[in-house]
Amino acid sequence: MPRILRAHGKRARLAAILWTATLLGAPAIAGADLRLVPEPASVQEGAGRLPLGGGVTIAVGNDDEDRFAASLLADEIRDATGQSPRIVNGASGSIVLRREPSLTSAGDEGYRLEVKASGATVAARTAAGLFYGVQTLRQMIEPRGIPVATIEDRPALRWRGVHDDISRGPVPTLEALERRIATLAEFKVNLYALYSEQAIAYRTAPLVANPGGAFTPAELRALAAFARRHHVALLIEQQVFGHLDRLLSLESYKALAETPTSGALAPANANARALAESLLAEAATYSSAPFVHVGGDEMTDVGKGQSRDLVAARGVGAVYVDWLTDLDRTLAARGKRTMFWGDFVESHPELAAKLPKDAVAAVWDYSGRESFEARLATFRGAGIDVFVCPGATNWSRVFPNLATAIPNIRGLTREGQKKGALGELTCTWDDNGDALFGLCWYPVLFGAGAAWKSGDYDPEHFRLAFDWTFLRAPGHDAADAIAQVASAHTILQAVRPMDATIELSWLNPARGSLDRQLLAMIGAPALELRRTQEQAIEGAERARASARRNADQLDYVVFAARRLHAIGQRAILAERMKAYYKDALENQRAPDKSGRVLDRLNAILGLLVQGREQSALLRDEYQRLWLAENRPYWLGNVLAEFDRDLQVWSEKWDRLRVATVSFKNGAPLPSAEDMGFAP
Repeated sequence: MPRILRAHGKRARLAAILWTATLLGAPAIAGADLRLVPEPASVQEGAGRLPLGGGVTIAVGNDDEDRFAASLLADEIRDATGQSPRIVNGASGSIVLRREPSLTSAGDEGYRLEVKASGATVAARTAAGLFYGVQTLRQMIEPRGIPVATIEDRPALRWRGVHDDISRGPVPTLEALERRIATLAEFKVNLYALYSEQAIAYRTAPLVANPGGAFTPAELRALAAFARRHHVALLIEQQVFGHLDRLLSLESYKALAETPTSGALAPANANARALAESLLAEAATYSSAPFVHVGGDEMTDVGKGQSRDLVAARGVGAVYVDWLTDLDRTLAARGKRTMFWGDFVESHPELAAKLPKDAVAAVWDYSGRESFEARLATFRGAGIDVFVCPGATNWSRVFPNLATAIPNIRGLTREGQKKGALGELTCTWDDNGDALFGLCWYPVLFGAGAAWKSGDYDPEHFRLAFDWTFLRAPGHDAADAIAQVASAHTILQAVRPMDATIELSWLNPARGSLDRQLLAMIGAPALELRRTQEQAIEGAERARASARRNADQLDYVVFAARRLHAIGQRAILAERMKAYYKDALENQRAPDKSGRVLDRLNAILGLLVQGREQSALLRDEYQRLWLAENRPYWLGNVLAEFDRDLQVWSEKWDRLRVATVSFKNGAPLPSAEDMGFAP
């Protein structure tokens, strides 16, 4: 999957500026008392509230799924009011949850919710519909009661999902994934996709997985069972076309690669195809969704190595279709539909009509383009079902670039609905391994809202509802703080082609000339960058003070703000150290200026200590946040970057300390070039 960082043109920068200004400065929507995500199809607000004093009862039938939904509702009431509702069998209570087979307008996942001052009823045809009605009711509960309202609701898309890269860095703990799934289910997400290159410990291919970095069959089955209880299906994506560089570097598998340096299996190699079919056959047993995703993006190597003759004889398109068809047979025999990334077929549109008719194209596009119609037309015109797959734009960045992600999710999901898409997957990617899921809640939950609501989903409605629905906090301090963190991308794009990428956090003014040159580019907006991140931290802490749930997830927002703040600080330190050393050089030969020279040198030493301390604090916090959601696997690779950064600060401090002592003993100072303080 090409998670490519592209430079943004003037048009994109203008859109980013307008988006940020809108998010930070928009007034509250008049009359929007109900803060709900997703936004229901129909809401009629009334007057008054259903009180939740002592003696609240929740009436529900004997079905285990419905009683589980009732237990979540009881927990919500207890958390909001301190009261402990009773769950009773039957159809009489303060709140009634009931199946209503005649409610055909609700479809398979819709519901009807009616709240009166005397009681509330949630009705649905199915367990899923009742579950989703309860999630809406939970968001309506406040300590002073439930607002009177009538809601009729059903989803726009059958499948509403999140795509989680677990293969190139962070591997979540089972507990963290369960929490994600339970939280996403509150927002009516019903599909969770795990992207694996070698993050599954296959029984049939034990060399695939790295120790400590893979899910066992028992873990995947337990996760699927947990997800099922929350009406979420687990979708396994196992790359079998490419992105298998680590696997194909092993002696046991290197002969299966298209070329000696390729991460792609060779379609001309029977053993390569057998491996792919074996992996997918086992993956099908773990995927509780009706699909298995086979990958298949970025097929750039096929035909360059051992499949050259086959491709020359039949054409790369025919080779691709034959292989996909074989994989489709393997999965169909196990009751699964084949999902595949659509970019190769989009570049060869004549192949669409030759694809297996039950296959599903995952059409990804992470841009903020105005229209996505052409991206879907190739498949829909050939009668192929599609998933639309926008992106959280979190990859290789300190924080998701919301100025790209929100319009992308909004536009692609809206277009998918128009074209009859089967579902939506909001994609998170972990390129370079320095990625934390806790940073992604805002775009991921926006995707949930966009996939459920029919038509366009208003980002302003989402902003005003985010704090309440995710944190149970009044106001919109957290949403505003998130916008301020994300504004770093717009601030930095004003002076450089790229946005706030991870690479910026490793620029060190104590290192070489390239780092100093790049930091000099950031110097102009450094103060603005620091101010906005300080405001973000303050806003996040205000939200934390009133949050009743998920307050710990604000730690990720604050960490991103501190990391971005440090980038601005490093740009400032670079200029100060350069100026101080220049002043020291200019005055070192004046006998009456030795005190001034030492003051300047000591000031630089102090700045170096400041930079090192800041880096150490970020390292410790990063490690804590990583372990709060991930296994220790791979963490050492990121900590090594922090350690190298710390070493740079320390080595420069040591060198300058030697120069300072030497100066005190009569030696001249090294040149600015020699000390690394030159422009």
